[in-house]
Amino acid sequence: MIPADLTGPERRLSARAPHGAALITGAFLVSASLAVYSLVVTSGDGARAAAELVGRFAVIVFAASLIARPLARLFPTKFLGAAAVESENLRIAFLVVYAFSIACVIGPAELGGQSLSWGSMLYAGFSGLVLLSLAIATLREPVGQPRQREWRAIRAIATAYFWFAFVIADLVSLGQDTTVSSWHQYSLTLLLSSAGVWLAARALSRPERSATH
Repeated sequence: MIPADLTGPERRLSARAPHGAALITGAFLVSASLAVYSLVVTSGDGARAAAELVGRFAVIVFAASLIARPLARLFPTKFLGAAAVESENLRIAFLVVYAFSIACVIGPAELGGQSLSWGSMLYAGFSGLVLLSLAIATLREPVGQPRQREWRAIRAIATAYFWFAFVIADLVSLGQDTTVSSWHQYSLTLLLSSAGVWLAARALSRPERSATH
């Protein structure tokens, strides 16, 4: 199963150190590359295409952050154990990538003197607020500071918000557009699979917890 150094808030904080900076920087550079590619290749609204492409990358990173630790519980291999150690880094990388996608929506409009629609403003504002809450909770909860349980609850709620937001967006796209790309099918499958892996790992851990009491 998961080694002892993969559990416990103090150990998880130190686990960010090995490849955290490289992973987060790499996620930022990939996001920037995707945005530049969209701006160069797209003949229409390049900013919207950049936000969509970076947003898709954010979904992949988000799903990876969800399944890294549960997969290591279900299949205790050395590779998955190493991935589990980086789960907190993956979560922070998601924060960076998703913030970049929001910037792709807001930035060009502000620089070009254009006004965003109310829907775009509400989405960017609320998602940014939830993103900030998730960032604070992610950074504070593993430190073992006071109200650790509250920070953990905030992180769980914010994570659930993004999961449901991504799933609903995929369902809406699949239901409205018959010519939609295969991305939404892949994204929905990935998100539902991540939830299934998480539930399976939770179910596996319950007998172990009851055996220790």
